Amino acid sequence: MSNLSKKEGKNLESPLATVQQALDYLQICRATFYKLVNEGDLELKKMRNKSFILRSELESFVENLPSI
Repeated sequence: MSNLSKKEGKNLESPLATVQQALDYLQICRATFYKLVNEGDLELKKMRNKSFILRSELESFVENLPSI
């Protein structure tokens, strides 16, 4: 899920993921994603007119999923 960009010769990974990146990472549909947001399981951040989620929050969500 790495989205690296070059800045001053260094690779920097953004701490933010787009909604589409989160969907791809979690392998869920948009409706399920927004259900998780509405239930408080995930928190969106807004920057101008775009929604983002912290990559650390995605990783924490996955780590805390119940085992089967």
